[in-house]
Amino acid sequence: MFDITNIPQRRTRTREVKDATGKRVRTKEDYWGVRPVKVITGFERFSHFFVDALILSVLNSGIGMVLPIISASGVHESYSVTMALAYTITPTGWLIAFAFYSFFEWKFASTPGKMIFGRVVMMKKGTPPDPQTALTRSLIRFIPFEAFSCFSDRGWHDRFTDTVVVSKKERDEILVALADANQKASEHATQQPQS
Repeated sequence: MFDITNIPQRRTRTREVKDATGKRVRTKEDYWGVRPVKVITGFERFSHFFVDALILSVLNSGIGMVLPIISASGVHESYSVTMALAYTITPTGWLIAFAFYSFFEWKFASTPGKMIFGRVVMMKKGTPPDPQTALTRSLIRFIPFEAFSCFSDRGWHDRFTDTVVVSKKERDEILVALADANQKASEHATQQPQS
């Protein structure tokens, strides 16, 4: 069976050949190739990263403001511990970011930033990320300088989990092509004579 990286596609290429008189002529020929996956790259990815970062900043600020209020109401025993949590946003921020990315990519195959720009995460088999993949993608984001890897064709959190970020239109085209290729392969396998 096929996955999104090896879907067969009829393609056309131009070749130069010599005709009967020895003159070079261009001819077009059909051949079977692999359908390329049009992934979202570089600065396109920065747009949804920027939106997600803004949302995470608001969430972190909100938690930083709420913790002292909860402490003042007597829910927490130590006001100083609560204030330390509120102002030491990094560990809290990491936890929020991990939960944010894991939840949205598992439930919606997209973060709010990706949703705004019409982009989704797909696994190699053509499905949305499963919980383990979503968690792994989120953990990999904490590797120092990982965000810069997204300026290539695929970020580290894509490469290490065999996922891609594509537009919704591309996802729909991939799913149709994948279903068609797998159906034809299945039909071809049932038509083969049994030995």
